[in-house]
Amino acid sequence: DHRPIPSDIKGMKTQRKDGKFPSYVAATEIQVPREFGEIVQITVSNNHMLILNKDGIVAAMGSGIGGVLGLGDEERIDNFEVLEAFTNPIRNIACGETFSVATCSMGKVWVWGRGDVGELGMK
Repeated sequence: DHRPIPSDIKGMKTQRKDGKFPSYVAATEIQVPREFGEIVQITVSNNHMLILNKDGIVAAMGSGIGGVLGLGDEERIDNFEVLEAFTNPIRNIACGETFSVATCSMGKVWVWGRGDVGELGMK
């Protein structure tokens, strides 16, 4: 069961000629809390997503398996939650399939998630 693509998504060619939508297409508006402010970076993996605002604050959502969300558990989160762990503003973010990465304004690199095969740069 697929909903039509919203009219404000111009040029998205996802509907087949027979009027149906392929099962892999999902154009969905994701709600971000208004107080989060202006988003300057978005990064995604198959299972989770991080967003970064102009003030250096990071929020996460999706599957928390392996701790990839940085929220202290492995629960699935369907709405963005702010990561409270950082003491300095974050400048860049990235998602791997089983881990997440951030760089802060002091030049430090932070990694979290699964690290059983070296994803976090540790043995």
